[in-house]
Amino acid sequence: MHLKQKNMLFKWIYKPSGQCPVQADGAFLNHKFYFRARWDEVNIEFYRTEYDGVSFLLKKTVMYEAGWLSHSQCKLLIYKGCIKFAFWLLRKKIKNFILWKNQE
Repeated sequence: MHLKQKNMLFKWIYKPSGQCPVQADGAFLNHKFYFRARWDEVNIEFYRTEYDGVSFLLKKTVMYEAGWLSHSQCKLLIYKGCIKFAFWLLRKKIKNFILWKNQE
């Protein structure tokens, strides 16, 4: 998948599927994401390269429950992860702007 498209907000590569783990791939704000629900954790990672990723824990469950979440529940958790990532990016940009302004 090419991420050079301008203004790509959200795109599925693979919608949530499987059980133990439930996995999905896609893109959000020109970053790829990888979603995984397994054991007792639901995580999402956003990255452009393998070296610049940021991940979020979206949910903790009792042991083994995460891998059996419904695909519709997983989609909602992915959207939640996208919102967290958008705010993370915004905070990062604001912080960089403040640092830049302080250098003047």
